[in-house]
Amino acid sequence: MAANGYQRRQWVNRGCFHLKKQEWQHGKACSRGFTLLEVLVAVVVTGFGILGFAGLLKVIGDLEEEDTWATKATFCAQERMEEIRFSFMSGNEIAAGGEEILTDGPYIDMRRRWVTEASSVFNGIREVTVACAYPWKGSMKSFEVSTLLFREE
Repeated sequence: MAANGYQRRQWVNRGCFHLKKQEWQHGKACSRGFTLLEVLVAVVVTGFGILGFAGLLKVIGDLEEEDTWATKATFCAQERMEEIRFSFMSGNEIAAGGEEILTDGPYIDMRRRWVTEASSVFNGIREVTVACAYPWKGSMKSFEVSTLLFREE
């Protein structure tokens, strides 16, 4: 306290707020904002993060598209498998195999091939394999299902 009865404070104005003189002397002066280097580093780090995220979105999009094609190929093969099974169980003779290129419906641009063979071990059992191929990045990928059919006579 000062002699005249009130407390006198000594302030130093540093532009951002007032500091007591004692705080300034102990090296605790305030800094005003960020340096240009800090801002540039922050921008570069943020830019790499955004580029990485954009690349990740591209990969996820490609995987989603491939999964969609694979799901369509699965349904395509199962559809033909059910047609063969229905024909076989109805008592009709089924062809030894075949191939078709699908040009309409949900399976556009797919190729479907099937093979039926009589079992060499058991009479009356037929092995049926259906494969559906779909275009992917300049080549054809394929999905295949197989089953055994038995009809009591």
